[in-house]
Amino acid sequence: MAPAMLENLKEHKAASRKQYLLANGVHHSLIVGIVLTIATMTGLLYWAAERQNRSHADFTLKLVNGNLSAMKLRMADTISEVINSPQVLSNLRSNDTEWLNGDLRDKLLNSPVIDLAGIDIGHDQPRALWYVDGEGKTTGTGDDLQLFWDLRRTLTSEVKSLSGIYTDFIEWRGAVFIIGAAYFSQQNLGGALAAATPIFVLGQELNKRSLKYLEEELTLKNLTFAPVRDPGAKLAVIRGTGALIKSSLDQPLAYLHWQPERPGDEFIHRAAIPVLIVFLTLSAVGLCAARFAKRSSSRLLDQEKYAFWLARHDTVTRLPNRESLLDRMTSSTVRSECQAGHAAMMLIDIAGLRDINNAVGQAGGNELIRQVAERLQQTLPPNTYLARTGGDEFDVLVLSNYPDDDIRSCAEMVQNVFSPDYTVSGHIFQVRAAIGYASSHTDKCGITELKRRCDLAVMEAKRVRTGSPLHYNPDLDTILNNHRDLEVPLRQAIADGEITVVYQPIVCSRTRRLLRVEALARWTPAHLGHPVSPEIFISLAEQAGLISALGQSVLIKVCRDMQMWPDLKVSVNASPRELSDPRFVARLIRTCRDHNIVPQRLAIELTEGVLVTQPEVSRMRLNALRAAGFRVFLDDFGDGFSSIGYLRRLPFDTLKIDRSFIRDITNSEEAQALIVSITGLAKALHLNVVAEGVETEEQASLLQLTDVESYQGFLFGHPMTFLELLARYGDGVDAENPKEIRPDEPETGALKATGSEGART
Repeated sequence: MAPAMLENLKEHKAASRKQYLLANGVHHSLIVGIVLTIATMTGLLYWAAERQNRSHADFTLKLVNGNLSAMKLRMADTISEVINSPQVLSNLRSNDTEWLNGDLRDKLLNSPVIDLAGIDIGHDQPRALWYVDGEGKTTGTGDDLQLFWDLRRTLTSEVKSLSGIYTDFIEWRGAVFIIGAAYFSQQNLGGALAAATPIFVLGQELNKRSLKYLEEELTLKNLTFAPVRDPGAKLAVIRGTGALIKSSLDQPLAYLHWQPERPGDEFIHRAAIPVLIVFLTLSAVGLCAARFAKRSSSRLLDQEKYAFWLARHDTVTRLPNRESLLDRMTSSTVRSECQAGHAAMMLIDIAGLRDINNAVGQAGGNELIRQVAERLQQTLPPNTYLARTGGDEFDVLVLSNYPDDDIRSCAEMVQNVFSPDYTVSGHIFQVRAAIGYASSHTDKCGITELKRRCDLAVMEAKRVRTGSPLHYNPDLDTILNNHRDLEVPLRQAIADGEITVVYQPIVCSRTRRLLRVEALARWTPAHLGHPVSPEIFISLAEQAGLISALGQSVLIKVCRDMQMWPDLKVSVNASPRELSDPRFVARLIRTCRDHNIVPQRLAIELTEGVLVTQPEVSRMRLNALRAAGFRVFLDDFGDGFSSIGYLRRLPFDTLKIDRSFIRDITNSEEAQALIVSITGLAKALHLNVVAEGVETEEQASLLQLTDVESYQGFLFGHPMTFLELLARYGDGVDAENPKEIRPDEPETGALKATGSEGART
């Protein structure tokens, strides 16, 4: 081989060697790069998976703790409702142990979330504690003394909430309970009972039933209750898959632990194929994995934000809820503005929501609430904070330099929100609301006191039923105290038959002959020495659950008068609450039979509230009344709902035109036209017509141009006693030898006695 050729071969070999080494180096570098990339991607995947597992565990732990706190809040709400209930306070003041150990106990322990309930009067007075065991049996217990002592010490030294209600986790009888306790307000009780400091207790046992509910609510797996000495449960808490339940004194009571969901592991399985793709295309798979991890973390963050939003907002209206409002009220900004006199609040209480739910169902009721919320949001100015704080309640918070003017303006706006009708599921409703508001401008009160004043104002607005917003004034505190002072005397007056009856004539529009009378309840307490307005004591009777007893007492007096005047017919007014009582018709029939009065001599007067309040129940009751022989009158027509559809379906005999139309008839052509329309409607429906509130001859003359058959008002007689009525109209009546009137005789009289709608002067 020539030297030149040999040299060329060496050079080629060297070049080949270099190329091999370079290729080998690139190969090894590529292998090392691939291994490092795979290791990095694997590490990133496992890191992302573990982070997702930890985030989900933290989120689950927050939900568990949040639901435990929510259970305490619900316990506090239930206690607040009971200790402020007029019925409970009344029975507690009257020491009605049979009611406390019967009706109250059954009502409380029938709740699926209450296993323990009790009342301790104090000062060696009776106490009672009831417990529902694991088999659902209700038993009394003798361990109540120590439990009440412990709670009294706790309530004295540490009441942690604005409402004065103490809630905590405790261990009792070997089980863990969510316990709630509160004193009854001394102001509500009064007298020696207030000095005894009664305490009310509720509890819910953390057992299989409550854990099953919590497990389903939070979609947890194998939620287990374990004692504090269980090392496995303690380890679960450390790992974030368990929660320690402890008392407010940091005393460990028990553990909750569950089988954790590991979305990160699922993430690893889903990423197996991308890892294989990473082996072939390292950069693309790495980017996809990073973006996937980011999306997973973002979804988890969104879930956490949504869960936090749900805890602070109402799901029906998407408005802030009670918890959000309380946080807002207790913020430093609101507190300082309130103390500076720059805050105001308003409470809106929708009337009759339960009856609307009965008419169109829960979904329809929710739709109505949504419509109300939308109108409120569209109406109220931007500087207001609107929250739905209850099933039928909305709260409005205003911070302003001119709180009096702004909250008054807002109240007028809210009133206009309820002026138009609401249409739900094809039904038209005229929704009413009680509106109460207060301002801190005058005396710069605290935010808690401001809220209390709003509650007081809305309570008074519900009582007077004018439909107008009611501003708080100090007289409301006096009114509330007076009502409390009158409740016991009213109960005693009804029991002792001290409620009297006066009568107002109803005459024929053509002959001015007496047709019937309307009877009105009157009460003059001996300790006061002057009459109490019927609007006050009849409203109080409704609030205290005495309206049926009051109506029965007056009906008996009227029946006795009717026995002395055999030609007298009467009409008895019943409130919607009385009409909803299944025993109402039977009680009327029995009372008439006991006094030898035929039902045809009695008519039952009802206001327009029955047109919306349980219309189907009302129709059945009215049909039963007609079948028994009673007449049925619709009172105060035009002042309420005035639904022609309901009027056609309900079996009324007579329609009584509200006095507001009669008052305006002499100076308003519109009022005259409305009366003509009402009488025309009544004739079309074959109803008789009575004009109420006729006080002048001019009014009577104008009414003669219509089809009104009878008049009632001061022009024909003020309310008078039965003896005065007998002396004026009862010529020829032999009160000593009464006779029974025949059902077919023409009507000559009527009665009205019960219900707040009958509280006339």
